[in-house]
Amino acid sequence: MVNSAVANAFIDSIKNLRFGLVLMFGVAALISKTVVKDALVPAQMDWLADAGLLAALVALLIPLPADVHKQRLYWLVAVAIICLTVMLVIRATLFEEQGDMRLLVGTTLSATGQAMASNCQTKDPSALPHWPRRDLVFKCFGQDDIPTAYGMSYSVMAVVYALSYLCFILVFVIASGRAIERR
Repeated sequence: MVNSAVANAFIDSIKNLRFGLVLMFGVAALISKTVVKDALVPAQMDWLADAGLLAALVALLIPLPADVHKQRLYWLVAVAIICLTVMLVIRATLFEEQGDMRLLVGTTLSATGQAMASNCQTKDPSALPHWPRRDLVFKCFGQDDIPTAYGMSYSVMAVVYALSYLCFILVFVIASGRAIERR
């Protein structure tokens, strides 16, 4: 009896899903796993593309009235634009790339990171403090040592980036799905 009640509730909730939200979930899922993963997700946070799928799925479960006022949609669009802007600023300033490898770094080296950099084997040790960040990341640290090398500044940027990414996906699915339904 309980299983049939749960099944009926599940079927009823699926019937109540609006076409626009389901369509935008599909679009967000496709974008999150392909385009966004290749362009916006750093290598050490590759789990973020899968988390984006979960955020899009959560957007389907958030109950909003069918007749959402335009002003609320504008607020959702504003939140999406803010999240996207934060992501793009971090992407432009704190990503280092070499070939297909994209790595998120912090804003400043920690004391451990400075020691790691000074211990890095180079042909010209006197030039080390003047190396560009890209050279330090790919010649001295690598993907696994970045959190240690940049310490708290990396952790803060990783959390801000992840939250902005997930919030953008969530709000994008909700706002665009509701906008499609209004038409």
